[in-house]
Amino acid sequence: MIFYSSEEGFIKPRGIKNNKGIRDTSIKLPHIAVGVFSEYLLKDIASKFECKKVGELTEKRPVYELKYKNAKITLFMAGISGPWISADIEELNINGVDTFIIFGNCGVLDKDIEDCSIIIPDKAYRDEGTSYHYLPDSEYIKLDETYKNLFKDILKRI
Repeated sequence: MIFYSSEEGFIKPRGIKNNKGIRDTSIKLPHIAVGVFSEYLLKDIASKFECKKVGELTEKRPVYELKYKNAKITLFMAGISGPWISADIEELNINGVDTFIIFGNCGVLDKDIEDCSIIIPDKAYRDEGTSYHYLPDSEYIKLDETYKNLFKDILKRI
């Protein structure tokens, strides 16, 4: 069992790779990042918006700088697993990202929820082990109600 510790780790993130494949902490990314779990969706977004490839994460997953209206956003292909997405977040953080929006899709067992509905979870059960490196022990993590209401307000506007 892994237990939470406030000690500083000895394995340090080194930033994303530049377009030549070399780790580069000097790349300054927009502070907001959107990560997607679907390669198809990433390619679709990159083709529909003004995007410039600025580097990559492990496994040659591209990192883009996306322009939307007057904002610049970091766009990336998120790793699928607790350890993988945690490494992504730590590497991107070295390059200036401090706010992450990660989304994907899932199945539902509740027949009252329509296919392709947007679901905002209010808690996540912890069974993967990775989160214990970042937060004290608990069975699950609750979503901050402030953000839940903010997400709802944003969805009502679009």
